[in-house]
Amino acid sequence: MPESARTSGRRTDWLGSLLLISGLTSGVFALTRGNALGWTSATTLALVGTSFVLLIAFAWWQTRTAHPLLDLSMVRKPGFAGTAIVSVAYMGTLMAASNYLAVFMIGAFGLSPLQMGLRLLPISLAALVAAPTTAVLAKRVPIGVSLPVTMGLVTLGMWLLGGVEITSDWTHFIPGMVAGGLGLGAITALAQAASLTFAPAEDAGMTSATFATLRQVGMAMGVAGLGALFSSTARDTAKSGLAALPGAQSISSGEFIDAAAAGAGGQAGDAVPHEFATLAPTLADIANRAAVDGLDAAITLGTVIGVVATLLAAVLFARDAGRFRQ
Repeated sequence: MPESARTSGRRTDWLGSLLLISGLTSGVFALTRGNALGWTSATTLALVGTSFVLLIAFAWWQTRTAHPLLDLSMVRKPGFAGTAIVSVAYMGTLMAASNYLAVFMIGAFGLSPLQMGLRLLPISLAALVAAPTTAVLAKRVPIGVSLPVTMGLVTLGMWLLGGVEITSDWTHFIPGMVAGGLGLGAITALAQAASLTFAPAEDAGMTSATFATLRQVGMAMGVAGLGALFSSTARDTAKSGLAALPGAQSISSGEFIDAAAAGAGGQAGDAVPHEFATLAPTLADIANRAAVDGLDAAITLGTVIGVVATLLAAVLFARDAGRFRQ
């Protein structure tokens, strides 16, 4: 790439930065605390409303300021919009879900953090293989083809992670981790090429920073959203199982259900008083079932998001096919 001169006279958009950060923070906090506060509580609704107002204000301000944080005219380009969708989606699905996969392995399988980390290595190893390979292939395959395909690979990985049963072991997740890891590595390698494809050379820095920010937004929203669903589903399963267990009605269930909702699996039995030790194996099964249901719900949602993102990106890139540069 030829050397380019620094553009002078561009100022930092402090107000735009403040509006964007405040709006995203409010939205993520609402997702994170929605289960505890209640999704229809005044606090949650206020946080969601505040987030929408601040983000709309951010978009309005970007069209008024002489030095915007984000040039919204680029968003109207189908290829840019498609890349933005992929940037948010792949971080908000597989990358976010991997956090709860780790929680599940520690809680339901009883693994130590080191043992869990070793079992998640297929994601990293697959990404390590895919990134340099994709960087070479990207010179031959248009970005408008490769990005939807790699997002589809991430979605395939999410789908393969699902279907876990209470009797499954960690090897159930290997195909999904490999497929998803290949997709993650490929998208990482394509990200820089995308920033140079859908923006003028002088705006490549802004575009690259925008996609990097969108990846972080996707991760934050994915962790919060998938986590809220994981916790809510696991809590419901634990409550149902405890209510149907003879002799468990006298247990102070708050701590047990909270532990099960957090994905503690069989370790949630530690929150039960010693006088109910005879129920420990059954309670461990209930907590493990709660973790299984919670993880499966999060993976299902992530898969649906991935499918929608893949299809949207494919349609948008097809509309912008003339802009692709080899």
